[in-house]
Amino acid sequence: MRHATIAILVLLVCAASPASADLGMTMTLSMNAGGMAVNATMETRVKALKMRSDIKVMQQDISIF
Repeated sequence: MRHATIAILVLLVCAASPASADLGMTMTLSMNAGGMAVNATMETRVKALKMRSDIKVMQQDISIF
């Protein structure tokens, strides 16, 4: 019984603590299609519980929160 109580307490503490990792990824794509060059860059950042993606395709910027 004591082990079960400790296990439940540990699970509650782990579930209640917020995530604090910072992660960043960048993906670059270059393609030639029919004589037309297409370049795209996508950057994704994750900080705690928030995520943001920035996409740049053919001189247009798009942000997704």
